Amino acid sequence: MRESSEWWSRVPDQLKSMDFDFVMGNHDQFKAVSFVEEAERARANIADCMSEAARRARQGEGVTLGEVKISAGDKARRDAMVQAVEEFERKTGRLLSNGAAKNDSAPHGFEGLDMARGIAFLRDVGMLYYAVQERFIESEREEEMSKRPTFGVGVARIPSISGEVHVCTICQTLITGLPSA
Repeated sequence: MRESSEWWSRVPDQLKSMDFDFVMGNHDQFKAVSFVEEAERARANIADCMSEAARRARQGEGVTLGEVKISAGDKARRDAMVQAVEEFERKTGRLLSNGAAKNDSAPHGFEGLDMARGIAFLRDVGMLYYAVQERFIESEREEEMSKRPTFGVGVARIPSISGEVHVCTICQTLITGLPSA
């Protein structure tokens, strides 16, 4: 968000009304504008990745979104991603990607946006990208925390201690093999 607001403040007046796709697609011609190359990298790394992930999720395929990987068999997470993308598309009136979109008459991606609206859309897609990624990382963390250990707890007699001791079954196997004192 901070970078996109800095980018907008550094756009020369003569570029403000130019087509975002044209400027980004020809960033070599706009080297004098220092942020254009950064914005193009952000678009490739975030917006294009989010668009591809949305397309794949809609088609029932596995998805990779940065550190997050959703398998083709994980329908619940794929559906949650599609739902987040469709909500974003309703709010912005723009589609992230082609393929299984409900409103094909809506513009796709950065199509037809000038620099100001293109930078704002890039910021919004970036926020969606990180929100979806954070949501899945958190759900994976909660899922891992809820798993029970694969071992049980049993009671063992340790030769050097009087009485019984509660230990995991892995340790219990090791302890029972100890020689008596």
